[in-house]
Amino acid sequence: MNAISSATDGEPSLPTPKATPLAWNTRDFVFYAIVLFLAYSATLFFPYLLTDETWIVRPGTYSWTFRMGRPAFSAFIWISGQMQQTIGLDVIYVMRGSAILALAATAVILKRWFLDWGHDRVTAMWLPIVLLSLPGYQIVVADGTQLAVAILLTTCATVVLPRRREDIEPARPLIAALLYVAALLIYQQQVLLAFAMLAVPLLASSVDRRTIGYVIAVGCFVTAVSVAYFLVWRIIAIPDERYGPQAVQFPAPSIVLDFVSGRFIQAANLWKVVGPPQVGLPVVVVAILMAIKVAFEFFRQSWRFLLPSIVLVGLLVASDGFAILARNYPSYVTLTPLNFLIGYWAFAGLAVLAGRWRGPLAAILAVGGALLAFITVKDEIAIPNNRTVAAIRAAFVEHPQVTNFNFVLPVQGGPGYSEFGWRNTANYLYLMAINVADHLSIHHVMNQSWHDQLVVTTPNASSGDASQNSPRPDALTIELP
Repeated sequence: MNAISSATDGEPSLPTPKATPLAWNTRDFVFYAIVLFLAYSATLFFPYLLTDETWIVRPGTYSWTFRMGRPAFSAFIWISGQMQQTIGLDVIYVMRGSAILALAATAVILKRWFLDWGHDRVTAMWLPIVLLSLPGYQIVVADGTQLAVAILLTTCATVVLPRRREDIEPARPLIAALLYVAALLIYQQQVLLAFAMLAVPLLASSVDRRTIGYVIAVGCFVTAVSVAYFLVWRIIAIPDERYGPQAVQFPAPSIVLDFVSGRFIQAANLWKVVGPPQVGLPVVVVAILMAIKVAFEFFRQSWRFLLPSIVLVGLLVASDGFAILARNYPSYVTLTPLNFLIGYWAFAGLAVLAGRWRGPLAAILAVGGALLAFITVKDEIAIPNNRTVAAIRAAFVEHPQVTNFNFVLPVQGGPGYSEFGWRNTANYLYLMAINVADHLSIHHVMNQSWHDQLVVTTPNASSGDASQNSPRPDALTIELP
């Protein structure tokens, strides 16, 4: 039985499937790992550290993320710091590789999810690659590797929850709650991927009351877990207006306009990341495809699709809930749930037009999406930032008698939007240089005496530390690319 029926299929509604254990398929995992490795290989072939990563790999910096309500994230930072002391910047390969493997495992779970809700095998095989190649997931690999684990935990939690009343087992909700909490303790926004996944039962086929009840129940469950986490966080957290629970505010009426004109358009641009989000051809096409799917279901199900359509709008907003409440715009690293939901909804509309060709169409989109992800990450992030790392390393190696360097970065950004246009500005550049120096010392390219005497400055840093942003008269100034 195929999902997302075309007008000629005439298929009945699918019964709500029984929740299955986290079925693992090693062959699928290897397949997804290879495809995602190829899509994100530039982050490994052109190693770099970008912005916060420059301090995430430093020993002793892990405590800072506690105030953000992310102690599990702090644990990952501690591990990175310990590894950096042993292998230097080679920790980059571990970070990027682990993110790719976590997304590959996520793809295995998503394939099972799509199959459970009626997708044919070809579509279910390729859809995870389509969705995991979107910009939000590109940034997870390129600049937020620890978040891939939160994405995997959320996916697992959503799959293990019971889907029928007769299947309820006390252990399943408990396991799901613990997995959701673990995801929240890494990075709060990623748990909202659960809301995006709940769009699949509503869009994959005609739905019955049981399926609608399941979607609403799981949505309420995820909300309850998130609210409980938030209340505990608010009680024990150190006040912080930017990163603490105090950043969460009741949404003003203007937030609806901000969401539609900002986040929705950002996500609906799909793989387009150059330039600020605007209503161009990708957004128009996506909006039309989403409308086609809704119109088709109303034509097929009549008033019975009214409640599912209302729930879909609720899921759309909920998938960006934390960013909305904290007015966190326009980051891509928090866009992963909304990217998933809008991408899947658009595919559902396209599948209505494609009919029985939806499987091959998913394969074409997956190959195209992986290729676009490779090109975007390579051109907008990996190569530009790798040039900076290589230039710093060359300066140290080519001037072994110099211990006083002043690094100047004339270019402050790239053409990409938000994270895709980021470069290591003065504050991060200082730590980048120190990390490179540590790496050279750890691997005995430069001796420890040179490392101990090294002085690095980066003008225009806002750290307030004169030793970081005020070059000495005898400093060797290096203009970076």
